[in-house]
Amino acid sequence: MKILSQNELKLRYENLWKAVFIYSLPTIFVMTISASYPLIDKLISLAFVTQNVLDYQPYLEWYKNNINVNNGILSEQIAKEFVNIATQVSSQIYNLLFSFAVLTALGASISFSYRYGQVNREEAKIISGNSMTITVLFSLFAGLFVFTLVYPKWDNIIIFIQLSKKGAWIIQDLTWRYIWPMLIASPLMFINFLLLTLLGADGKGKWAALITVLSIPINAVFAIIFVKAGHLLLEGAILGTIVSWAISIAISMTIIYKNHDSYLRFRWHDLYILKKNNLKKIFQLGLPSFLNNLAIASVAILSATIIAYLPGQVEQRNQYGSSMLQLYNSAISPWIMLFTSVALGISQGSKSLISYSYGAKQYHKIYQISWRSYILVTGWLVIVFFICLLFAPSLMRVFAFPPENVSEVRWWVVLMMMSFPLAGISFTATTLFQGINKTRLATIVSSLRAIIILPILVIIGYFIAHAFDDGTTYSNWYYFLVIGLNDLISGVIVGIILAVFLSKRKNSFLKKPPAQTEPALI
Repeated sequence: MKILSQNELKLRYENLWKAVFIYSLPTIFVMTISASYPLIDKLISLAFVTQNVLDYQPYLEWYKNNINVNNGILSEQIAKEFVNIATQVSSQIYNLLFSFAVLTALGASISFSYRYGQVNREEAKIISGNSMTITVLFSLFAGLFVFTLVYPKWDNIIIFIQLSKKGAWIIQDLTWRYIWPMLIASPLMFINFLLLTLLGADGKGKWAALITVLSIPINAVFAIIFVKAGHLLLEGAILGTIVSWAISIAISMTIIYKNHDSYLRFRWHDLYILKKNNLKKIFQLGLPSFLNNLAIASVAILSATIIAYLPGQVEQRNQYGSSMLQLYNSAISPWIMLFTSVALGISQGSKSLISYSYGAKQYHKIYQISWRSYILVTGWLVIVFFICLLFAPSLMRVFAFPPENVSEVRWWVVLMMMSFPLAGISFTATTLFQGINKTRLATIVSSLRAIIILPILVIIGYFIAHAFDDGTTYSNWYYFLVIGLNDLISGVIVGIILAVFLSKRKNSFLKKPPAQTEPALI
């Protein structure tokens, strides 16, 4: 007879609202802090890198020779705007790389949770060790892939499509300075996220949350030191992040091996004796989340490219080196990514519970966990909508958006976010299907929102905005109206898929077990 640990007893018999909260809180911290690294770097860069930009002679000379505004003198406000756009382009490349980290981390977490639910300690340890090696190797591939897209001598594809080759060289150079150290340190990014995710799945979510919170001041302090003491530009900001990754990994490994009941205590041979099935499962189970995150990053890049060519933007960019919509995108996107990461954190925590229940054959709990996850995610997204409705101007001004233009663009934010609460349907469906190993369905529902519908709406919105172009920037509101329909359309389609799936499984998912075989659920 297998003896269950206190954590496993809680997973099986805990009040489900409490269980969802306990398991989601650490993953919310992990996802939120992971999403906030670029945001923190942006704030630090605006506060400390701006002066270094103003002191960097090559930038001053380029601006004087290429921009016919303010007598060719680079002002502090313009320098902030350049730093702001550069950090935004950098963060999109960061998110592109991070989407690859999500694949192995979540794939390993789901596979681990399934063995955890079976109380199979031996297999769980093997998965833990195998996932470390797989993650390191995959990070090298991902880093090399992204490198081919951003290397200056190979035309900086991702950077150029957002800024155009006529865009400000200052922004392009600042972006590259942020990216190259990140690519070199990609194994640290991947392993850090893997360990924090596995700690949550192993019932040590409090430690994962604590490590994640501590990483914020570590990141900030070291970034400021590198920028101020080393007189560095954006490379100083990312170096602070890299140091925080390394410290986080060291603490995570210490916690794992100080806890003798941990299912994560892999042996040395688990690192190099790789099981083919583990490799297959990790990539198979992590694929839907990877595609979702990859699509979000890719669509963000596509959107940033499209808005740079909306009515009135090319002229502004040629005259000033940047355009209003580039500044808008740089000011509002970090907040949307941060808000979305909370919803992803809730979904990820619920996913671990669903995987455990699936492994423990407690199928009736799967529906109950999914329903609670949907309520929490949708409730949060409703709050986000009202935050954007009421405080969009304040949010944009944090990231150097020109105050005189705030009133013109604040309603674009509302239009863009108008159906955002319905994204809870897509998040819940992806969580459910991943948790019960329905990878094909999970891939379909995650792809609908981010990969299929949104890019189509982005392109449609672009053409409509140009169709109604009156020589001003007024027609751009049509673009934001169209992309604001994304979650409405995808929510309806995914909702139908989810309803059909659940209707076919009423007996296993919706029917409660006899009272004598399972404690009553409150």
